Amino acid sequence: MKQSDRLLPVANVAGIMKRSIPVSAKISKEAKEMMQHAASEFIAFITCKAQDLCKIEKRKTLTGDDLILSMDQLGMPSHADAGRRALYKLKEGLQYEQGISAMSQMPPVHWKSYH
Repeated sequence: MKQSDRLLPVANVAGIMKRSIPVSAKISKEAKEMMQHAASEFIAFITCKAQDLCKIEKRKTLTGDDLILSMDQLGMPSHADAGRRALYKLKEGLQYEQGISAMSQMPPVHWKSYH
């Protein structure tokens, strides 16, 4: 697998960056590419840790909960909190699409510790 196949598309990364700064500000090509590499590495790092958690539980399917727990265990509580909010919104949206109004029908998010 080529290194470029493991990277997020630079246009997507640049779009996220642009939405975070004033319209009049510019972002250099170097900054976009640096963030492309950093974001891709971050995803790979968290996913690798989450896969380790799945192996411990003898599961093959990695979940959003696994990613959140991985961020917590790696000392990234603010990222884990952002993940929790995103997962909640995702589940809420799925329920809306399915015509379900109560979150109680979704499987509970587990916060199992692996110490």
